[in-house]
Amino acid sequence: MNDDVSLLKLPDVVMNRVLHHCEYPDFASLRKTCRNLREFVDTKKPDGRMDEVEISCDANRVIFRLQSGERRINILYKNDEDGCFPRRFTGWEDNLTSNGLNGMDYMEMFKNDLTVFLRHQKNILKQMVLHSDGKTGDIEQVVNVLKAHTETSKTQSLPLKTTKFSLSGVPAPQVLLAIFSVDAKSLRILTTCIREPNVSLEEISETEQWGQLDICHFGGFRLLEIRPISHLKTFSGFVTVVNAADLDYLKAAFLHSLNFSHCTMKHNSVANLSEITETFGVQPFTRDCNFGGVSRLWFFRMPNDKSRVLALDVHSDNHVEFEQIETAEVPNDAFYSYNLPNLRKMNDDVPLLKLPDVAMNRVLHHCEYPDLKITFSARLRKTCRNLREFIDTAKPDARMDRVDISCDANRVIFRLRGVGNDILILYKNDEGGCFPRRFTGSEDNLTSNGLDGKDYIEMFQNDFTVFLRHQRSILYQMAFYSDGKTADIEQVLDALKAHSKNSKTRKLQLKTTKLFLPGLSAPQILLALSSVDAQSLRSLSSSIRGENVLLDEMTETEQWRQLDTCMSDRFHISDIRRISHLRKFSGFVTSVTAADLDFLKAVFINSSNFSYCIMNCNSVADLSEITEMFGVQPFKHDYNSGLVSRRWFFHMANDKSRIISLDVRSDDYVEFEQQDIAVVPNDAVIIG
Repeated sequence: MNDDVSLLKLPDVVMNRVLHHCEYPDFASLRKTCRNLREFVDTKKPDGRMDEVEISCDANRVIFRLQSGERRINILYKNDEDGCFPRRFTGWEDNLTSNGLNGMDYMEMFKNDLTVFLRHQKNILKQMVLHSDGKTGDIEQVVNVLKAHTETSKTQSLPLKTTKFSLSGVPAPQVLLAIFSVDAKSLRILTTCIREPNVSLEEISETEQWGQLDICHFGGFRLLEIRPISHLKTFSGFVTVVNAADLDYLKAAFLHSLNFSHCTMKHNSVANLSEITETFGVQPFTRDCNFGGVSRLWFFRMPNDKSRVLALDVHSDNHVEFEQIETAEVPNDAFYSYNLPNLRKMNDDVPLLKLPDVAMNRVLHHCEYPDLKITFSARLRKTCRNLREFIDTAKPDARMDRVDISCDANRVIFRLRGVGNDILILYKNDEGGCFPRRFTGSEDNLTSNGLDGKDYIEMFQNDFTVFLRHQRSILYQMAFYSDGKTADIEQVLDALKAHSKNSKTRKLQLKTTKLFLPGLSAPQILLALSSVDAQSLRSLSSSIRGENVLLDEMTETEQWRQLDTCMSDRFHISDIRRISHLRKFSGFVTSVTAADLDFLKAVFINSSNFSYCIMNCNSVADLSEITEMFGVQPFKHDYNSGLVSRRWFFHMANDKSRIISLDVRSDDYVEFEQQDIAVVPNDAVIIG
């Protein structure tokens, strides 16, 4: 192209109108062809109009990704034999189109193009991403181009504007330089992950950009001073020290914030619990977490909003979290505790027991089940025949929503939750036998009921059996936890099984929508599953002790056939076709053949409610077999971690807006998922 080209002979007004209808990526490279066109492109084109930009530096190459609406453009810069030939590609590197530009160093060529882009991008990006593998100095040159753009007299009034800035693998000094180089008034979200552990980056909180943020997620470096995070809507990251005064300061700020959501801080050290308790004036609500550790929680009322509270969780695993939650989520015992009478002194002289049967029935029918059964009258039922018979047969329904039973270290914790009730009972042996204790939050706030001593597991089994007779409505969740070190869970499940087999109670089998079984062995999972009502059960979550346990018997039960969702860990299913009825599945399977994948595909594309199916496999069919089965080559994607993903896409039977995707990864991970058709890459083929 030279000055004889007719386009360049057009009057300026006409040429401007022609080029204003072009997209920026289509003509940005034309600026190299002649001075006139270059000057027009560099000075008069109004806007690059990109929405998202990503720059990735690794292994002596740079990938420049630009997205505008549904249009995606990817350019790869790396040196070839005669210099650098930037390549524009659609999708992944196996579909490259070389533009054959004059050779020069790949980094110099990329910096030239980035400089041009920065001059033309005038609207606000949704997201700017900088990624580095940490092994080259290329990212430093990229950040220097950003900095130069903000300092050049011709462009400093047009800094790069982006709502979200993500920095992955970028060294700490470049993180600061990059943040300084974007427009502060536009920036709302910052996400960083740097490679140096425990680096202090206090300067970041002193920038104007930090003061404008709403959301910050970062890893790899720590803040020494935590009070500068008080203006943020959402924060997660690392801090050095958290003291009681800091927590009180943040509490006050978050209570009066109109948009605060949550704040999670991983720390090196935190104030002593006694100092925090003294600061807030009340004892914390203490809760053992399902996956280890202890949470100590304080709750604060929001000013002018009775429906929400601010929760503070000081967790034993070195993290502190503030979160705004619904008032209804606050445990009842966080606000008050029950002072129950000493029932050891109760005898037949108690006036209640002298009431006529009709009067006593009317009184007790107005009591809640926990008032009758748990520690107050779990023993009360033993005081006389009339009262025992009433409680065991006439009380209509316990009306619990969630029940948790946890067995560990020679004790059992029985937790029942219903509307307006959250009750925990600890069973363990004391001197002279077992005294079950009802407590409000933590073991340092126990109320002993002084019941006659007997073995703790026997006493629990008695109470559990009574509960099973009275729970007639459908539970939302039943959970059994075990640390795997005691046989107590076996006796708990035996009681559940006996209830389902007993001629008097088998018609009242325990009904629950969700069954949660962490830490149980394979036989215990089978025992629990077979002991609950099949027609009610919809969701099963389990994690068993032992690796690669085969548990095909589970898929032969009526309960399995009624499931909607299954999340399993550490056990395998050999026949994967038995998961085809599930809406959601995540678990391990022994092997997957091409015929299996075709079978599941056929079921899922015709399912109106299918969501996803994730399988971690011991072995997967050869890719050539899968390709032959579906008739098209997969869409390939190389991850930075070295994993390779190969994906096929299938039209849904009766929904043109949705597709089923099949992802077969190089680490023997297979996933089916229902997705919107808009997420399918332009170069991918949709089958069917």
